[in-house]
Amino acid sequence: MPVTNTTTASAVKGLTLHVYRNAAAEMDHTNGGITATATRVTLVGISVEDLGGEVTRLPDWQVSTPTEDAPPVVAVVNRRWNGTARYAFLAPAEIRDNEIQRPPAGRYMFGGNYAATHDSRFRNALSYYLNNEGPDVLRVHDRTEL
Repeated sequence: MPVTNTTTASAVKGLTLHVYRNAAAEMDHTNGGITATATRVTLVGISVEDLGGEVTRLPDWQVSTPTEDAPPVVAVVNRRWNGTARYAFLAPAEIRDNEIQRPPAGRYMFGGNYAATHDSRFRNALSYYLNNEGPDVLRVHDRTEL
């Protein structure tokens, strides 16, 4: 499953993930992030920092169109601070002219919510890019203090 950047005019689609948050929380720890109200997000691509960080659409993920109720996110794969292992998280994305735009690195942080799906394509792709058994659930980095 090598990374290939496809520049196509086709509509952006992705996998629908369900948002998980603390049901007992009395406040929004995302500080107004997309998962403060959304119960679903749409995973539209993957960005691997080691490979330049460009957002790549994965053919297996082209299922659902993002909506206001399921806004677009990208899976960001990065190396741990000591460079020995990779990890992944989800970050908000914007779609302009059918191109996926990822926010600048460091703009968002973990706001306490997670997203997951039962669809094996999610885990299979993450396993490939992480070089280990992919997770079933990812942190959503949608908190901003700007």
